[in-house]
Amino acid sequence: MTSKRQPHRRSLPVWFRVLSATAAPEEYANGITALLSCHYSYGRDKMLAIARRTATTHQRKALAGVEGG
Repeated sequence: MTSKRQPHRRSLPVWFRVLSATAAPEEYANGITALLSCHYSYGRDKMLAIARRTATTHQRKALAGVEGG
């Protein structure tokens, strides 16, 4: 039942993998943070952790820069 209320819990990690494979580091970082800020603030920290694991080394650095850390 959780998946019906929060389908993004399954779809976002898939989208992170696709974005990681196709996006430049800054595009990846900006896309992740913009999406989470606008549409998934409740589980943002958990999804950021998943996005970090999915990212390339350069994308992780860009994501840290956008996060301010």
